[in-house]
Amino acid sequence: MRPDAEIAALRQRLMSPAARYAACCVAIGSPPPLRRDRKVWWRGVMACSKLLGCTGDQAALIMGRVGRDQRTDFLAFISAECPEKAVGEVYTVQNPDFPGVIKLGFSSNVERRIKQLEAEHKVPLEIVTRQVGTYLDEYLCHRSIGARWLAKEWFGSEENPEFCPPFLLEAGIIPRRMLVAEYLESFTGEPAGPLPNKGPFLTEWEADQALFASLRANPKAMS
Repeated sequence: MRPDAEIAALRQRLMSPAARYAACCVAIGSPPPLRRDRKVWWRGVMACSKLLGCTGDQAALIMGRVGRDQRTDFLAFISAECPEKAVGEVYTVQNPDFPGVIKLGFSSNVERRIKQLEAEHKVPLEIVTRQVGTYLDEYLCHRSIGARWLAKEWFGSEENPEFCPPFLLEAGIIPRRMLVAEYLESFTGEPAGPLPNKGPFLTEWEADQALFASLRANPKAMS
């Protein structure tokens, strides 16, 4: 089946609000998980909102309901039809000079999106994989390779996941771990130790807390 036919078929399967709600429940779970996982869950909620055709707050309300019997009143928030751009393709691209370092994204028009990325990064990009899906599929793929996350939607290679190629740095896409490590070194005068990588779900607040914890653990940095 051609990609455009697959997209049309998937959109048809997700046309009803109940079908899209069920897909969201499978992807992120409902009700929400424990508090320690709520940042990850909220990213999933935002992906759900794109598929449900509602705001993030409304999606959180829908997905946070306890019990399937209570969902009916909240289905009114969901758009009657599947949003046009909610179904497309989950793709990965790479710079041929740095194989394995990939951008994993979602687009309803992959070819156009790649041209935008090539203009932004000023390097040629080649398609590695592409699969018909939704924003929820992109979210799940991001989670599955979160340990390789560099910045934005870029992920390091399996062999050297922390290596960030020059073309990304030149485009201003700098891994937050690198920024935190440089900041620590400016205080201590010594290279920072390895920092944890929680993937693209590491919030700025969590990164700052890791930074402050490292500073407190190093008296020289606080002097």
